[in-house]
Amino acid sequence: MSPVSPFLVLPALAMVLITTILFLKFSHKKPPEVKYKTIDGLRGYLAFFVFLHHSSIWYFYLHTGIWGEPPSRLFIHFGQTSVSLFFMITGFLFFQKLINNKRKPVDWLHLFISRILRLYPVYLVALLFCFIIIAVLSQWKMNERGISFLHEIFQWSTFTVAGKPPINHSRYMDFITAGVTWTLIYEWLFYLTLPIIGFIFFRSRVNFFILLLSIALVFVIYRYNLLRPIHFYSFGAGLLAAFLTKWGKFCVFISTKIFSVITILCLVATVWFFETPYDVLPLILIAIAFIFIAAGNSLFGLFSNRVSRMLGQISYPIYLLHPIHLFVTFRFILEFNNASQLGLNIYWIMISVCASTLILICFTIHYFIELPIMNSTTKVTTAIRRILHHNYTD
Repeated sequence: MSPVSPFLVLPALAMVLITTILFLKFSHKKPPEVKYKTIDGLRGYLAFFVFLHHSSIWYFYLHTGIWGEPPSRLFIHFGQTSVSLFFMITGFLFFQKLINNKRKPVDWLHLFISRILRLYPVYLVALLFCFIIIAVLSQWKMNERGISFLHEIFQWSTFTVAGKPPINHSRYMDFITAGVTWTLIYEWLFYLTLPIIGFIFFRSRVNFFILLLSIALVFVIYRYNLLRPIHFYSFGAGLLAAFLTKWGKFCVFISTKIFSVITILCLVATVWFFETPYDVLPLILIAIAFIFIAAGNSLFGLFSNRVSRMLGQISYPIYLLHPIHLFVTFRFILEFNNASQLGLNIYWIMISVCASTLILICFTIHYFIELPIMNSTTKVTTAIRRILHHNYTD
């Protein structure tokens, strides 16, 4: 069997679904009721596909010593198309807020605090794991000056906006993170442009300080990062979906089974005809599929069932933590030399086990760290608003 056969991913997918089902059964947890259930259901699979993408990269790295894209359009799209769809989801959800601005004005302070509390806790957990791994690999020795070490930690703490240098002269940081943090730079750039876009195009009321701070931070991101304009098209597709889904008749029409078939065909055509989604034509196909899903098409019920939606709740932890989990598995549990001797089938059985344990780790982090902090957004916003009001009146 080929190392990039699509059949190899089926055991891992089965393990992820079984683990999620068992978690639902024994934890008595339920996915929250949300407005866009299909979006929630889509997220978990996208994060899992990125896991498969990096699992394939690890296979070829262990056997060839070369870290690069896998020699398979399917496995390339598992990573790249999933990221494009993540950007579309972000654009869709937050452009909705701007479109609804007249009916419900955007609370910009609440929005940015919610983003910080949504993204930072799990990111800090991931960084903590990374630093521990680097410490173990360095045998708990400092290989550079303390000031340099603190500066490196600061750079990583900015979601790598300020850079992602080697920690303590270790060459393994890119392998530990698999480079997934690059998408967070685009996410934050998008969030920071929202007040600017809202003020100019949607007549949204924006506090002058927030507007000025947004402009300054956007400039900083552009100044210190090499950005690819093609990714902004994905956020634009989210804007288009946000407008179209406001039309009730469109959503009813799109929810039919024929559009489930069209959605699948668009995604298959993207993989079949294009090596990468980072071009206009494949992004159009992906955007069509996304618009149908955002409008309520559940792909024959796949994205609306509670297992998929539950998986979607931990999509961010899966996305951030899976490279760390893979590195620990291959470097510490199996060791590189032993892992490179694994046969193809044994390797993917190991990946299936990793997928299952990853899901359990992510559920634990979600319910004990991520969710409680996210639920404190209103309380934190109120407290900060009181402090600001008190300082202003004084």
